[in-house]
Amino acid sequence: MQNIQLLGTLLMSVGQQYGVILESIDKEAKASMEKNEMKRLQFSEVGVEYSAEAPSYNLELDPAAWADLAKKAVKAEVYGNGREEECLWSVLNYLEKRHTHCIEPHFLRNVLDVLIIGIGTAGLSAALALGRAQRSAIVFDGAEHRNNLHGIASQATSKSIQDETIAEIKAKFKTIMLSHATAASIREKGMTFEVEDVSGRRWKGRKVILAMSSRDVLPDIPGYEEAWGKHIFDVSQCLDVSNKATSHAAVLITSDSSSSIEAAVLSAHLARQFSPDITFLTNGLFHVEHHPQIIATKNCGFKLDNRPIRSLQRLETLVAIQFADGAESVYGLISHKPRKVLGGPFSEQLDLEMTSEGRILVENEFQETSTRGVYAVGDSASFLKEGSAGASAGWLAGVGANLQIAEDDMSM
Repeated sequence: MQNIQLLGTLLMSVGQQYGVILESIDKEAKASMEKNEMKRLQFSEVGVEYSAEAPSYNLELDPAAWADLAKKAVKAEVYGNGREEECLWSVLNYLEKRHTHCIEPHFLRNVLDVLIIGIGTAGLSAALALGRAQRSAIVFDGAEHRNNLHGIASQATSKSIQDETIAEIKAKFKTIMLSHATAASIREKGMTFEVEDVSGRRWKGRKVILAMSSRDVLPDIPGYEEAWGKHIFDVSQCLDVSNKATSHAAVLITSDSSSSIEAAVLSAHLARQFSPDITFLTNGLFHVEHHPQIIATKNCGFKLDNRPIRSLQRLETLVAIQFADGAESVYGLISHKPRKVLGGPFSEQLDLEMTSEGRILVENEFQETSTRGVYAVGDSASFLKEGSAGASAGWLAGVGANLQIAEDDMSM
């Protein structure tokens, strides 16, 4: 009986994916009918593996005929080639003849195991973990993208890493789908979650992994954007600072919130690894000098400059600060931690608890959030914006989602 139940679970998983694909075929056919468009079917000769070089043929069909053929092709792919010993339908018939009721219509029909929002390093790592566990998942683009990855070989870019991971997923894991559409919204619907993409198509899943990137909100100071990443760094994580040793450095403060001041003080101590002379630039936030943490830094030899900043100008190896009073100071390095905004409305739509820095709060080693079944990884949950950290967190979230699905199945 135990083996039959295990087989039932396998068939149920296959059936879920089969149902999702059939539903998408029906939606596409309906859309073509409404537009009065013909559908094109591309095929090759039997026994010839499809490739760019192989001869192929095109056939135009009305949407209804196209849908019928598409469904038959999917059925052959999922359920075998018609030979009785290879077709999963024969197993269902076998169980039915013996009055076995362990496989019944399931409330999770047409539901994927996991919905992943974010196709960066963290999201793709989660997809790899789920693929190895034979879980079904779809990965959506999360819209926001980060330009650089830190913590991985310097010559590697986020795009090349992404392309390599996508190629591995396509080659090895048929249970993982990569959506060409961007996720637009998400909601919790009973015991499942539902993502609607920008095309209006809706996808249901048992678990959710949020892996959106974040966007840096740069201060409105002329010249800042041009200097960001070249002379202005977040020294708490940007490895490119390693060759920026200089005699004079500064820490820019653009907010008087406690978390911003605490981050600035930490950055000042970190910047001391690159310069012995550190100055806080408050850009006209005069009251910041009375903050207890700023007062305490005077005993460490840090300086304070309250003057409003008019603009920044990049020099060859330095950056010049032009103040509103006409004076100028030159630094070899400026440390600043700009405010970050998560991509998409998903954390708000799921009413997730957030940290004071605007990240999604995670509560255990598997990156689970305040809502059961929802995991957050990468930029959305970590202050450390590094590719290696995101990949590790994504893998843990994939493992956690897999375990929780098994726990849920045990309690059914």
